[in-house]
Amino acid sequence: MAATKPDFAAIVFDCDGVMVDSEAIYVEVEMRRLADIGLAYAVSDY
Repeated sequence: MAATKPDFAAIVFDCDGVMVDSEAIYVEVEMRRLADIGLAYAVSDY
């Protein structure tokens, strides 16, 4: 099977939250994982 060329001209990386505010997502995931091991905390503690 031959490789095909992708049908897009560019890829955009948002590394500092300009396009998507990823901090809230990160905090939520971190809180859930830490709660899984008994280290629960509130957003206000963050």
